[in-house]
Amino acid sequence: MPATPPAERAPLDFSARLPTETDREIGARIAARRKAVGVSQHALAQTLGVSYAQLQKYESGSNRVAASRLLKIAAELDTTIGALVGEAGASPVDGETGAILAEAGAADLLRDFAGLKVEHRDLVCRLARDLRGAQAEAA
Repeated sequence: MPATPPAERAPLDFSARLPTETDREIGARIAARRKAVGVSQHALAQTLGVSYAQLQKYESGSNRVAASRLLKIAAELDTTIGALVGEAGASPVDGETGAILAEAGAADLLRDFAGLKVEHRDLVCRLARDLRGAQAEAA
């Protein structure tokens, strides 16, 4: 009795797994937000429980970011998933940081702070902590 020929299979389509332009855009937003909040790739990778190389792949868009991982990245970078995926009108910050940035003068202060050398930023931060402590003692 002759053997039955195997059923013809459709060729596998791996293109659905390849990163897209959207993946590259999300990666670029992750990198930009990470830099904006002053977190290194090593520090973020460690917090996420992934390798430095894996985070680099996310940021370059060569690997897709799972939704659960994107949620954790957004939380660690104090932003929203909407901001990372480029949702129209999404704020890049949420929660306490967003409330602070909405205060009068905060954006101007942040712009000035960003223009300082690192050693001068440290001085400004110490001064702010000292002033806040003195204010709390006076209250």
